Amino acid sequence: MEKSLKPKNKNMKLPDLVMRSLELAAVWHLGQKRKHPLEVIPYIAHPVQVGYLLQSVGAPEHVIAAGILHDVVEDSSVTEKNLVLATNPKVARLVMEVSEPKSIKDWQKRKDAFLVSLSKASKEALLIKCADHVSNLRSLLEASKASPDVWRMFNGDREHKLAYEQAIFGLIKKKIKSPLVGLQNELLKKVSKI
Repeated sequence: MEKSLKPKNKNMKLPDLVMRSLELAAVWHLGQKRKHPLEVIPYIAHPVQVGYLLQSVGAPEHVIAAGILHDVVEDSSVTEKNLVLATNPKVARLVMEVSEPKSIKDWQKRKDAFLVSLSKASKEALLIKCADHVSNLRSLLEASKASPDVWRMFNGDREHKLAYEQAIFGLIKKKIKSPLVGLQNELLKKVSKI
């Protein structure tokens, strides 16, 4: 059974930067949908999950904010400059560290280039990427309940997608200590069986 993550401070009020990031993510991901074989899931569900996961392990405010905004550069027309103006340079830097290069169109080449840049990323960026993949792996497991052939939703095939997930996990587990790393490992083992 999946481990439960509990917030360190149950009475915590969301900081202004986190609230602003939630608003920005809702606007910048407006109209986007999550990959699912049957359900129409607004994309905002994913950044909210990532932010919650980061908050649950006590990540600092700027890391939670960057986690919420982690996909806006990849999935919209938002630039690093937009992020700096809307949040702050620390948030923008982290989002850029976890963003794949949009200029590379080929799926495998883009993933390979991203793995090289991620190998040089900060521990805060790796924690964001860990939370991102925990959320994605959970979604993939849920989607597999609706359709056994969930791998068709992706550009890469099952073997390449799993190899990429393993490579991301390998980078993360070497550099950070967090309950999210154990959860990512647990979910990856489950996903590899579908």
